[in-house]
Amino acid sequence: MQQYSATGTFDVVMKPQGEPDTTPGAKLGRMSLDKQFHGDLSGAGKGEMLTAFTETEGSAGYVAIERVVGTLHGRSGGFVFQHTGTMDRGAQQLSISVVPDSGSGELTGLSGVFQIDNADGNHRYTFEYSLPAIAEEDVKASDLPTGLSAPAQRALAGAGIHRLDQLARISEAELKNLHGIGPKALGQLGQALTGQGLSFSADK
Repeated sequence: MQQYSATGTFDVVMKPQGEPDTTPGAKLGRMSLDKQFHGDLSGAGKGEMLTAFTETEGSAGYVAIERVVGTLHGRSGGFVFQHTGTMDRGAQQLSISVVPDSGSGELTGLSGVFQIDNADGNHRYTFEYSLPAIAEEDVKASDLPTGLSAPAQRALAGAGIHRLDQLARISEAELKNLHGIGPKALGQLGQALTGQGLSFSADK
């Protein structure tokens, strides 16, 4: 399995679904999740959350299931996150992981753990994940420019990009953020895309 690390930000809108259950002891509720991911993971997430708020301040719990559709380091597909979170008088524990065998498209076989950092008031994430190794025949079929530097080749391979059609699914800005992609490599890749009648996603 290939190991990767994705980082970026996300925006989230949560809306109550129906009236909460206010039985003494804990208030139970249900909310919809609507997310937009930016960065190495780019796409939309939709799901539902069940919440429990106790009568003790700072103690609560939630579970959620969220389907994500988009691109992960240039690979297109979808998968499902499972959330489990608790607060024990303010002390937080949160676990978000990929549901086994939920990956589809180029994300088939995806597994991993998603971490959130809200320290500065913004939603930032780190997604440590694994994907099956690229099949040998896919590597041989690569049509990327042969004159790319070794750092650029490693950067593209680490992002799961081995062909021009995969490269055309990401924006030029996302490509620039890959460590190892400099102005020369960017120009070579842009020319290669143009030669095949393709372009970076932001240019379409």
